[in-house]
Amino acid sequence: LAAAYLLYRAARELFHKDAALITTVLFCIHPIIIFSSIEVRPYAFAVLAENAVIFVLFRLRKDDSNRLAAVLGILAAAILYFRVLFVVLMPALAICFLVFKINDRKTLWRQAGVAAGAFTVAFLPLVTILAYMFRTGKSHSFADAPGLRDIVWTIAPGLLAVIMAAVYLGAAATRRLKKQSLERWSLVCCASLALVPLLILFLVSTATPL
Repeated sequence: LAAAYLLYRAARELFHKDAALITTVLFCIHPIIIFSSIEVRPYAFAVLAENAVIFVLFRLRKDDSNRLAAVLGILAAAILYFRVLFVVLMPALAICFLVFKINDRKTLWRQAGVAAGAFTVAFLPLVTILAYMFRTGKSHSFADAPGLRDIVWTIAPGLLAVIMAAVYLGAAATRRLKKQSLERWSLVCCASLALVPLLILFLVSTATPL
């Protein structure tokens, strides 16, 4: 519930209330999220930390404070305490941060330095664990390398894509669809958060022994 609330707050930074609610509903009914919420494992806390990072990141778009940048770095490191594998989210966060601050280079470097410093300090205790995972990478494998079908299923599992298409067509047919123009930065951020971690995992799984 906390992760869903934070996702809604993050989505409200980008979209209208209705779109933010739809985003939250899709999040809650996704099979991977359901799996994470019912298992007594660290996944649920990792997802909570991820959504907290995304919310703080979106708030940074309109905030130039060093304190919020430090919070971003600490929360980003907190994700890795629950699941080191979720480090694949970091490049997507960096892309979003760059998009937000590219027009203000001075603030960009200042906040990036603060966030990176806070992240480094909070991450230090995990260095030995990360090194161990790289040394014993082959022993952690438990499934075959994924295919393109697995990527599609992860983004839109089961009938989710069909349901969304039907809802969209129904809304358009009844003229209840209000088109909202999205700025380029929001499209880049959404695409980065959705695809960069997945593609990193896919490439590592198919191109390396890990």
